[in-house]
Amino acid sequence: MREWEFHIEHILRAIETKMVMKGIIDWDNAESISSIDYDNGVFEIHPYDWSDNPTRDYNFKWRDIKVRWYKYLGRGMEINRDISKSEMLQLLDECINSV
Repeated sequence: MREWEFHIEHILRAIETKMVMKGIIDWDNAESISSIDYDNGVFEIHPYDWSDNPTRDYNFKWRDIKVRWYKYLGRGMEINRDISKSEMLQLLDECINSV
């Protein structure tokens, strides 16, 4: 596992936790960060696209950072570019505070 993968997955899980606490994600109905469509102007989350011609090439987007996964968060993750630790911290802060 690449270092960014470990950190990005945990950052996205923290965002998911805040979204559950705010009632945006409904755990009682088996929702997760991997199953919702959400855009609050700071970041976007989209579920895995099962179609033969996906409409977008990412599941999570913040600024110019795009993360893609296979079926659910953490599985076969890819990112569109290298991300520094300071950017990861900004991502966490901005996304958590925007929920």
